[in-house]
Amino acid sequence: MFSALIYKAGQMVVFNDYYGLYDTFYHVDKDGRYVIATSLKDLLLEISSITINEFPFMMEIFHAGCFDKETSFKDVNKLLGTEYLSVIDGQVCLHDFPKELYRVDVPAYESVNEAVDYLIDKIVYYTSCIRKGFEHVAIGMTGGLDSRTVLASYMKADGPADLTLLYGEGNSLLTPTCKEDKFIVEQLSRALNFSVYYMNWRHPEATEVMDWQYQQDLVARYGFLNRLYCGNKNFFEEFEKNVARGATFLDFGYFLEASRLREWAEVHVKKTFSLDQFVDAYYCNESLSLFYDRRDDFCKYVHALLDRRMYGAYPESQIPIDGFERLRWNTARYNDSRLYQLLNCCTYTFPVFGVPVIHEYLLNLPADVTRDAKFQVQLLSVLNPGILQVPIFSHRRKFHIAQDGSKRMDVNLKNMMTRILNEMPFLKSFVLSAYRRVKYRDYLSNYAKVQQQLGDLQTAEIKEMINVGACPNDSHIRSLYCLRQFLLAYQVVRKAKVE
Repeated sequence: MFSALIYKAGQMVVFNDYYGLYDTFYHVDKDGRYVIATSLKDLLLEISSITINEFPFMMEIFHAGCFDKETSFKDVNKLLGTEYLSVIDGQVCLHDFPKELYRVDVPAYESVNEAVDYLIDKIVYYTSCIRKGFEHVAIGMTGGLDSRTVLASYMKADGPADLTLLYGEGNSLLTPTCKEDKFIVEQLSRALNFSVYYMNWRHPEATEVMDWQYQQDLVARYGFLNRLYCGNKNFFEEFEKNVARGATFLDFGYFLEASRLREWAEVHVKKTFSLDQFVDAYYCNESLSLFYDRRDDFCKYVHALLDRRMYGAYPESQIPIDGFERLRWNTARYNDSRLYQLLNCCTYTFPVFGVPVIHEYLLNLPADVTRDAKFQVQLLSVLNPGILQVPIFSHRRKFHIAQDGSKRMDVNLKNMMTRILNEMPFLKSFVLSAYRRVKYRDYLSNYAKVQQQLGDLQTAEIKEMINVGACPNDSHIRSLYCLRQFLLAYQVVRKAKVE
């Protein structure tokens, strides 16, 4: 991930990484005056007026980012990976890269063994470069497969850098963590002889009032990245003051989800799906309509964006399930990319699994290969078979790897309840909501606090879009906090422009 500017012989060219993951924003007014910046806050401070751009704004709040060139503000665009800007004699022009220059050639999938060999060769090359270039590498861990795939990749690499495990402990719906995750990370550390640094991710606002001055300072330092982990003071200070001191490089397994099929596609019975199904059943939460009157129009907007990006790829309007992950990747990569940008402000970090020769290959894997994490298990069995001896905790369920390499759910009360609820979806949301209210007793107070704060922060244009008082259940509380963080940054920018 990068953003680059080249100035030569009176001409300037601006471009970013292959996928356009590193935010590069630009604005050109009617008089031809232009602003280009990697910080949305910095750009907004330089332009004459700012107005919310409704549908991209909704994508930013409820889906972590808009996957097209539009942003949350009208007439402010984001540079895509397929594009570059040129500035000649003060005139800004937007260009598409020629297809032959943009193309990344990766071999076609032939077999699981060949796929594992190809990926390990590429992954170990990059992790070896990192272990040779940095003294202390720290890896964010959970009990799942993704983080141990990252760990195994660095263990397989050459280089003198020492490895440390990181684990973040949360305390509420704002930063939820499970004791099972922590227990398994401790098991991994003992089995592999690594130390663990326990990060304090407990959200102060679970029990305290919002620190307005701190939130203003957060915007001053990171702009609209203040939304990460709901503006959790402890989370930010861990990386600024503690982790960055001990680690010269961080890896949190960015973009590794492509190595396994997502649950929605796992349970999808047919071999194909439509764009309508993806947008309505997967991307757009149905309960959005309870507090956002224009959900249907929003879905049409998302559909049109995806249709344009995939034009001609699936003329029958039916997308093979093999194409699900590439489609999902278009819409859901921004949590990882924003975390990467934030951590890069504190120390060095790099998305190894986002390198195009690795990620394009992962995106091309057939669904039958990645289903039920079979491919990821196979990859781990070659990288470091011992790492699979420790149980897995993923999506709040405990698993183990059987001798045939399959992922088997453990027999326990929690897993039995999960299985029953999956067969009784009409009860699932009610039971989960009740469970969360007991487990996170601070939920109601968090919910009331953020609604009150939003009432104070909302501008007239936001009030017309969203009725925060009608937010239906606890599954949206993180989105409400993201909305609050956005509005905090928006308020700071508007005040600065007035002053």
